Amino acid sequence: EEDHRRAKILAERLSDINGIEFRMGFPATNMVFPFLVDTVTMTPSEVSDKLSAQGIKVGVVGPRSFRLVTHYWITDDDIDLTVGAFQNILDAA
Repeated sequence: EEDHRRAKILAERLSDINGIEFRMGFPATNMVFPFLVDTVTMTPSEVSDKLSAQGIKVGVVGPRSFRLVTHYWITDDDIDLTVGAFQNILDAA
């Protein structure tokens, strides 16, 4: 239940960032699938590399999309860190 709650919060907060959208709706599970909008010039792999350098692991699952998964060891602080990192990376792009 906590994993699903955090996934929903993560998706809602990511959707507020310019450059991210959700084409498949918000998650009903602990998996979050954000997409980069077409105006973002960075690739998901470039974003993923920048996130990884900050200790945030995301999967690239398509030409414009990611997969993020919340687990029992993911905390509310981790959600804040992830959202902030996405925001900073896309703002700098």
